[in-house]
Amino acid sequence: MPLWRIFHHPSAFTSAQKAALATAITELYTSAPVGLPAFYVNVVFVAVDEDSLFIGGTARRDFVRIAVEQIARSMPDGGTEAGAAARAAWMERINEVRFLAT
Repeated sequence: MPLWRIFHHPSAFTSAQKAALATAITELYTSAPVGLPAFYVNVVFVAVDEDSLFIGGTARRDFVRIAVEQIARSMPDGGTEAGAAARAAWMERINEVRFLAT
């Protein structure tokens, strides 16, 4: 069950952008080869005010931090050629979703 927590300044996303991003993330897991039911996929947007996030000791408003937890699933061994290829393909799919946020 994947859980994506997206920490951001309150002005970083519109409601429509959040919905589009959540839909794209859900599609990562509901499409082949993963094939999970949509209700397994959780995306939480966490708005963090400027005075509550510090990068290098300085309050910031220009940030997005994404934390992903994926439980009850495993990936092929990254030490094998097939495993490395599968992991690279998965990361490429995640990168496609990430670019929706920019």
